[in-house]
Amino acid sequence: MSTPFLLRRSFATPFFNSTLSCKPRSAYLSSLLGSGLSRSAQHFRLPLTFSSQATSFPTLESSSLLKFLSNNTLRATHKSRIPQAGRVRDPFRGPPPPRGPWQRFRQRIDSLPSQVFFWGILGLNGAVYLAWYVARSNATVGGDPRLYFWMRNNFTSSMNNLQHGRIWSIVTSTMSHENTSHLLFNGFTYFFMAPAVLAILGNVGFLGLYFGGGIIANLTSLYWHNNVKLQPGYSSHGASGAIYSVISFFACVAPTTQFLLFGVVPVPAWAFVAGVFAYDGYSTVQDKQSGTDTANHIGGLLAGMGFYLRKRFLRF
Repeated sequence: MSTPFLLRRSFATPFFNSTLSCKPRSAYLSSLLGSGLSRSAQHFRLPLTFSSQATSFPTLESSSLLKFLSNNTLRATHKSRIPQAGRVRDPFRGPPPPRGPWQRFRQRIDSLPSQVFFWGILGLNGAVYLAWYVARSNATVGGDPRLYFWMRNNFTSSMNNLQHGRIWSIVTSTMSHENTSHLLFNGFTYFFMAPAVLAILGNVGFLGLYFGGGIIANLTSLYWHNNVKLQPGYSSHGASGAIYSVISFFACVAPTTQFLLFGVVPVPAWAFVAGVFAYDGYSTVQDKQSGTDTANHIGGLLAGMGFYLRKRFLRF
């Protein structure tokens, strides 16, 4: 279960309300990451609403542009479009088309509005929650548990599901919430964290982080409970692992950006992630939270850090 918090300073994305004060992507990455990936986002406010209207951005100052172009973050997150020596391209033909099917698919996904994926993930979580509600009602009121068993077989992460060939359950379980408070906590955190990371990574990168982090979190939990704690019947579900991967990635990119814990207490991003990691790590080893899969949380945090390190140093 994710801890709710607000971003005190965050990024503005193109689909935010046009009445907010925004800077273009290159400007906010410059102001945020211009000095060793350690400066906080000073110029951004978290939007309360979303709008499909296009936002008109102010003109980028030349000094900010030069700083961004010389920044390691640009090289870590953007591929150069400047032709290499000996490969001169006709400047009137525009950029070349993607080389293969995967590149074309990525380009098509990235060309879609980010709202589609932001609200789409929230919608999927809500739809699965409603399915759990119907299944539970059928089992308790109508005396028909078939739908409930089907949900457990397809929307929870467990070794039993994997052994029976239901490998998709390690993905579908990342959008599965049976409890209302669980859904609200995770949805609240996702709502305030996802837009900033979407703006940094784009659609394809964000989907890779979110679902990849959720898969790694589930595999970490399965390994811990089946091989270390020897609990072969253990199962879990929820978006916590995926959301924690988003949080830890953001903390690596902007470690001094402040979160408002419970909407009140200001905490730097690095301190928040370190505190959650220490607390969940202790709870995992000592079995202090029987109703929370803290091993899943640890896997999500590590997945987000690993995603950042790979993107930062291997530059894919």
